[in-house]
Amino acid sequence: MSRKYAAVCVRADGQEKERLQEAWKEALNAGDPAMTGDVVRFSEKMGAPADKKQAALMRLFANAYRAAMAGGGHVLERQGFFSFYDSRLSFENVESTALRLSTRIDAPLLFAAVYDDDVYIFGICERGTVLGKSIAGEGCASYGQQPQDMEARAWAAFFSGGEAAVLAGLRGEALEKKLEALLGFALERR
Repeated sequence: MSRKYAAVCVRADGQEKERLQEAWKEALNAGDPAMTGDVVRFSEKMGAPADKKQAALMRLFANAYRAAMAGGGHVLERQGFFSFYDSRLSFENVESTALRLSTRIDAPLLFAAVYDDDVYIFGICERGTVLGKSIAGEGCASYGQQPQDMEARAWAAFFSGGEAAVLAGLRGEALEKKLEALLGFALERR
């Protein structure tokens, strides 16, 4: 069975859960056309052509979607880290969502995504900038991804020097397992 998940984590040091929860909702909603009220983009996202005659109907759909997702994202504290979850977080948007979140908090973020057990993406971002990213897997080309390794200095923004050195050079499933061992929990929400 193939696995698919996306996750974002931040160290709990000095972080307030309520503030992180609010920042998480803002970051998720900023990238979602339905949450911004852009009915044309929402219509396109739903696979329908944008039609001005249908705008009122699309507003109803967008409003229903907003109401259903308003409680959306939530934050869990585990093993000295906060993990961010939402059903809208995916392989395709984990990096952009983490980047938006990183502009709202003062700590580096770890983002991770696994798609069909053949594409692994892990990255560190801070203040709206990706510090480094690891992309690996047999399916990279199929999903328009180029394999790349993350250097120890990028890992060091999130982990201590010794932990960062251990992660440098690892890829794919081996990197996922080592990250989970360092974090003390599985990145995939179970």
